[in-house]
Amino acid sequence: DVEALMGAVSDATQAALASPSRPDAIVGLFEGFGASILLGAAKAGVSVPDGVRVAQDVDGWSTRTFCPAITALDLHPDLQASRGIDLLIDLVEGKQPEPPPPTPVTLRIRTSS
Repeated sequence: DVEALMGAVSDATQAALASPSRPDAIVGLFEGFGASILLGAAKAGVSVPDGVRVAQDVDGWSTRTFCPAITALDLHPDLQASRGIDLLIDLVEGKQPEPPPPTPVTLRIRTSS
């Protein structure tokens, strides 16, 4: 259940920020984790980015719309999908597809860090 998972991320953030070896940054590893980390930091009374920096490994709607906006990696899913479709079309047409070039990754630095 997604709601329970996001709650667990928030709870883990609170626990980490209350520990003697408090982190100075936390990175969320799945879509939505960054927002749950922000919530956990707020519940712990720790400001972002002054008290802890927050980032997420995948850019998405939540990273752009939450306050503060969350630093994230833009994996360019539109480009990945386009290249995947091109490969699939080549295979369906009996062609030997060429390996596509690597998809770029862009670091979107926002106010959370």
